[in-house]
Amino acid sequence: MKLLSLFRVLIVSSQASAIDKNLQAATCSAANAKEYASHRTALLSEMKGASLIDEKSDRVAKAVKDFDQTNETNGGRAAWKFLKKLSSSPLFVSQFWQSKPLLIRSSEIKDITNQEMNWVDGSFTVARDLRLVDGSYISGSRTDDILRNGIKTDTWAFRPIKDDPARRTTWAEVSDALEGGTIYFNSAGSFWPALGALCRLTNYAFGLPTAVNIYITPPGSTISVPPHTDRQDVLIFQTEGSKRWRVYNPPKRVKAKDPLNRGKGGDVIEQSDLGVPLLDVVLRRGDVMYLPAGFPHTTDTVTVVEDETVPVEEGVGKGRFDETSVHLTLGLDTHVWALTYAHIRWTVLQRCGMDWKVEIKNDADYWDSMRAIPIGFLSGADSNGVDMDMAIEEVKRVLVRLEPKRWKKEALPSDDNIREVLNYMLKDHLETLMGIQEEMYSDVVPRDENTIIKGYQCTQKQDAVMQRYGAFSNNDAMTNAFEQRRLEREKKASDILK
Repeated sequence: MKLLSLFRVLIVSSQASAIDKNLQAATCSAANAKEYASHRTALLSEMKGASLIDEKSDRVAKAVKDFDQTNETNGGRAAWKFLKKLSSSPLFVSQFWQSKPLLIRSSEIKDITNQEMNWVDGSFTVARDLRLVDGSYISGSRTDDILRNGIKTDTWAFRPIKDDPARRTTWAEVSDALEGGTIYFNSAGSFWPALGALCRLTNYAFGLPTAVNIYITPPGSTISVPPHTDRQDVLIFQTEGSKRWRVYNPPKRVKAKDPLNRGKGGDVIEQSDLGVPLLDVVLRRGDVMYLPAGFPHTTDTVTVVEDETVPVEEGVGKGRFDETSVHLTLGLDTHVWALTYAHIRWTVLQRCGMDWKVEIKNDADYWDSMRAIPIGFLSGADSNGVDMDMAIEEVKRVLVRLEPKRWKKEALPSDDNIREVLNYMLKDHLETLMGIQEEMYSDVVPRDENTIIKGYQCTQKQDAVMQRYGAFSNNDAMTNAFEQRRLEREKKASDILK
């Protein structure tokens, strides 16, 4: 027990240190590159040497079987092994999680899983899997013409593939949308059985809510997506073709702009604000990349990279873009579901009737507060739960870091106040979300109307969880916003079914 507590303390302190160091990267890029390579090599060695206790869980066995419905290479077992080894890695948590990107090459994944075949390669294909949209009610989106035609290429612009969500999708319109630009499908785990299984396996391995999107880009796209940030930590699985990725450190925060939603809705991240990429690489079939929330990135399927940040093995080409690129973006959603120290602070102060508004001037302070609370794989390897005393102390540390002068004059919220909120988030909130996702991602049949209905119902249930969280936090604005969103979606569904 003492060793486990020490593990948790080391993880928390190293995470905060890694975040602070990351913001200094521009001044020591060469040293950071060497340090990055060293950490990456150590992580790969750790994962290759890790041994897993054979998982006897019926739910894991079912997810493995569901994943293999469209993959005859025992990919489900290899996927579970890879995800579990990654989530169990102390080096991943301390050196990469929410602090810097990580690229694992296809050959390295084979070594980690001890498999001749790479489970990622071909796990979702255009010919076999995307074709299932034909005749289904699955809706997707495509890059807007202003982006495809080069009229405006510096901000996110998408529109629906089909104009009427009430009618069935045709392969002709999906194929047409793919000509000349990217198409994507959100919440794909609700509609494709193998992807639902992948979400469930990731839920079990990481202990966090998940969602997966599919991005498909033809060769020759100068800009697949412009520089932008996302609010999810993600695992990117390159299942077909190749795509160039440039990943940057978070730029200096700009007032009134959400650091986790930059480059969208007309916002533009200027190239001068990005600097030199942390990673400039081509993802090829079977590669996997972890990308922290808030790290700007841009992609294309046209430019060859002479010297990739993470070298490819000898004999692998420089990344010719002669095949349609398919990648899965699997979100590990802590910011989306209010599972960060910033959200705990927000809730605790409101429940105590204290002022929660704060102007965070220092970027390192902001990113420190946005770290995930110690849940799931962050609570310690093979632990039976969260170390509540440590979590309470960490919440108080974040409170003081954000407002040091305030808490010299005022008394901090009590341990009981903080414990009450943490218990709610772990039990009522997180466990309910995980249960909803178990339902959402199970028994998925793409062309079955009941699958679409179930996806809708589970989405409504997730919003109801956030509505209750708003009420628990004594925040009427949040409570009303999620209630209104559910009612509006309910009305749209009713209109479609008329």
